[in-house]
Amino acid sequence: MIAATELRIGNYVSYCQPDDISIVKGIYSDVDVLLNWARVFTKDLFGIPLTEELLLKCGAKLEGSEWQIEYEDTTFIFEGSLGRGFYYTGGEGCKLSVLFYNLHELQNMFKALTGQELNVEL
Repeated sequence: MIAATELRIGNYVSYCQPDDISIVKGIYSDVDVLLNWARVFTKDLFGIPLTEELLLKCGAKLEGSEWQIEYEDTTFIFEGSLGRGFYYTGGEGCKLSVLFYNLHELQNMFKALTGQELNVEL
């Protein structure tokens, strides 16, 4: 289950079945959202776990132990492992450390830090 407070319009989520991927088109309340085809309860939504294939579809590249997403003149860098979660540490001198496991969390973090939507090619 995903709380509506974790979602933004444009997030990719799974509805009931792991392979049923939908896009959030609207958020009505803390218990229901509009997907690309219907209004549903958030209790039926699940995160899409990050896999190597999915990270590649987000434009990420593996450089040593770090995943990198190029953005304009900067690079969004995070590290971790598949199935165990990823950390964004904010770079040298930054005290921010955020653990994430799912695509919508990566989308939200990328948007918060860059002001742009993450390009996901599903």
